[in-house]
Amino acid sequence: MYNLFEKPFKLSNEQIKPVNSSSRYIKILAGAGAGKTEVLTRRIVNLLLNTDAPPESIVAFTFTDKAAKEMKNRVLKRIQEIAPQFNTSSILNMYIGTIHSFCLRLLQEHFDYGMYKTVDQNQEMAYILQNGYTYGLKQVEGSTYSDKCINFQKTLDIYYGEEIPRDNINELNPNFIKILDRYENSMNKNKIISFSQLIYFAVNKIKDNKEKISNIKYLLVDEYQDINKVQYDLIKQIGENASIFAVGDPRQSIYEWRGSNYKYFEEFSNDFSNAEEFTLNENRRSTKSIVNISNTIVKQFPDNPGYPDMVPVREKSGDVIATEYENASREAEGIANKIKCEIKKDKKYSKFAVLLRSVNTSGDLIIDEFKKQKIPYLVAGNAGLFKRGEVLALAQIFCWFADDGFWYVGRYKLTDNELLEKAIENWETTVNKLNNNIKDDLNHIKSSLNSYGDYRVLYQDVLKRFDYSALDQDNDLDNAILANIGRFTKVLGDYEQSVRYGGGNKNIQKEMKDLCWFINTYANHSYQEAKIEDLSKDNVVTVSTIHQSKGLEWQTVFLPSIINKRFPSLTHFKSNLMIDQSLYEYSRYETSLDSEYRLFYVAVTRAKNYCLMSNFSAYPTGRKTSESEFMRIIDKYEPVEDIEIETEDNFNSTDVFSIPVTSLIDYKRCPYHYKLSKEWGYTQGVSPFMGYGEALHYILQCLSEAIINNKQIDEHYIENVVNTKFFLPFASTQFLDNQKKDINKKIKLIFDTYLKNNKISEVESRIEFPVENAIIDGKIDVIIDKHGNAEIRDYKTSEDVVTKEEADMQILLYAEGLRSQGYHVTKVSTISIKTNEKNEQEIDDNIISENKKRTEGLINSLKNGEFKGKKSKFCDRCEYLEICKYKTD
Repeated sequence: MYNLFEKPFKLSNEQIKPVNSSSRYIKILAGAGAGKTEVLTRRIVNLLLNTDAPPESIVAFTFTDKAAKEMKNRVLKRIQEIAPQFNTSSILNMYIGTIHSFCLRLLQEHFDYGMYKTVDQNQEMAYILQNGYTYGLKQVEGSTYSDKCINFQKTLDIYYGEEIPRDNINELNPNFIKILDRYENSMNKNKIISFSQLIYFAVNKIKDNKEKISNIKYLLVDEYQDINKVQYDLIKQIGENASIFAVGDPRQSIYEWRGSNYKYFEEFSNDFSNAEEFTLNENRRSTKSIVNISNTIVKQFPDNPGYPDMVPVREKSGDVIATEYENASREAEGIANKIKCEIKKDKKYSKFAVLLRSVNTSGDLIIDEFKKQKIPYLVAGNAGLFKRGEVLALAQIFCWFADDGFWYVGRYKLTDNELLEKAIENWETTVNKLNNNIKDDLNHIKSSLNSYGDYRVLYQDVLKRFDYSALDQDNDLDNAILANIGRFTKVLGDYEQSVRYGGGNKNIQKEMKDLCWFINTYANHSYQEAKIEDLSKDNVVTVSTIHQSKGLEWQTVFLPSIINKRFPSLTHFKSNLMIDQSLYEYSRYETSLDSEYRLFYVAVTRAKNYCLMSNFSAYPTGRKTSESEFMRIIDKYEPVEDIEIETEDNFNSTDVFSIPVTSLIDYKRCPYHYKLSKEWGYTQGVSPFMGYGEALHYILQCLSEAIINNKQIDEHYIENVVNTKFFLPFASTQFLDNQKKDINKKIKLIFDTYLKNNKISEVESRIEFPVENAIIDGKIDVIIDKHGNAEIRDYKTSEDVVTKEEADMQILLYAEGLRSQGYHVTKVSTISIKTNEKNEQEIDDNIISENKKRTEGLINSLKNGEFKGKKSKFCDRCEYLEICKYKTD
């Protein structure tokens, strides 16, 4: 038995007990900063080291992808620290990730969803706005068409999340069922699936196919208080055959407005018999003053069942202090001045966060002051993206491109030259001065919109005229601007995809009108500047909604605008939904005083050392504000400039580095391309060929699985697989049929030459393995059994896409990963689908070792933030050539 509790630091007694428990069902009430991630980590390590649990039998659900990466990294580190001789390679075969990703994998691997793509909430809305007329949404009661589409999406989320029976809805709202059927048929036709559908479909599929989850023996669930009905049903189904280790804190349940229900956590012991309960009360994150105020806040909860107090562990001094300002402008100025003052003392911008009940309501003055004082920042929260001057300018330009284009500033409608002037003003105020011919340049673009191949070419031409290449990624302010422009291109990309499904006729000039409406009525109040995973990447101040900040922490947190009606806010849930309120627990979706106190608790517990709250006494009109009851909890008032913020603790970094092999190859090809594509998210345009490589791989996967299952395969079988499985979402029917004919010939040749006479042991095998200071993941096309030896095979569509050198690097990394897991890999091969040529090589330890050294060098460069462009033959094919500052003229 391994001692899990001493290294690299000793666990407390209250942490050891749940880690070591032998109970099948375990529930842990874990307060903020109580070290729950470490407890989950050690529990997994205990299963692996002391119970010999196969990694494949362990599933851990986390709330975010960032939390999943952190936990995976911790598990790997802890095993290396506790049992250095233990082979860590195979442990990554367990699943640690979000429930949504788990369900997507389940559907793809077991229920023929291999060609389906997920769409996020914004992409789904763009799709609904584009297709809602055909569903019948135009005829639904409501104000504007956009509002009807938004209400339809909200209804979908509740329908799938609450698992409301169709028959029940049909009795009261038969029209919704008709629209729902058209929507689902449309999504299915284009092989796309929304986030809210993922879990719903997975739960319904496994009800009659329990064997698909029978391998799961240990389920761990983080943030259990945030699960909704359909997630609860998934957990219940897995729990029929597996143990459950549930960690949560109802005090931090802040997502009821989108369906979560902390009652599932509170009733855990009723759902799972003989459950053992534990409590983690020792707060390791925050100073004593912050912990004490947090306990006081909890005591004010209207629905408090008697939560135990948290106990502070840290000896570090710190404070919770309130400041009252004359008005909101003075408040913003005071916060900015304080941050600037601390930066002069060699503190980093990233140590500070400004958390708001609503960025939309309370963020503008703070953001304006940060701009004025040149404080780099990122915004997380709905509408955050469009609070950036550079994004506002580009959005207004694209709206101006439309015939009769417009932009609303409050109730005032900007059009024509006035709109163009405003866009130029926003760019020049935020970024740089434009040349004197900029209006002529933009008018030329507007007059020739249909000459552009796709939106990527169009936005890059605009950026060229805006002197984009002069921006410096090594400058904190420019870096934020470059990142935000990338995020704006996603707005364009989401809309472009919505009009390209099925290969419809392209008319960019005509499409600009609908794009203008999409931006004005939806995008400008829905797109965030930064995802939660992005908040800690750069040296910037975070400006975020409290909802977005959950799970994060900062040395110093500012909580401004704590005035009555803003925080707490008692904005009621507006039900313009398309189903009757009696069909679901309507009241849970409403904002209540109890939910506002929980939000306040979350906000305060994000702070490690200092929590600086503030309010102001008068609105800009001169009308007096009224005091928030939250401020009455604080008994220490000081001017913010008088507060002495002490030197920060040196906390050990928990930054996680996990990367797919394909992304590593992208970085090897050109670090700047990687930065633009993978980190900043610049879109690459829509083409009828998008998804071609994945479709080919899926065809070969289906045929390889048929070989494993001893199916009789002839040319008719192959033709049927191609005709039923090959799919390109943005291709017309004629284009798709032509491709199928071509693919049918290529696949038959590949099958006859390389597949039919081989003993295939595994297909599309997922692999994750450690390489020095990183976790690399990928998917191996085929593993062939050669009398006890293994050959790894990878299919490539063309050397125009992946060079031989890049393909070799990828497949040798896969060989290293499989070897470390006990496979005797002696040969690797790549096959060109285009030419039917095979490239193979025998491998040995030296070949693997040399490839590993090159890989480690790339990883170190990437971790060190080296993103300078690399000039190569790839440049001619680069999607970002026109805006690349490193290209050769």
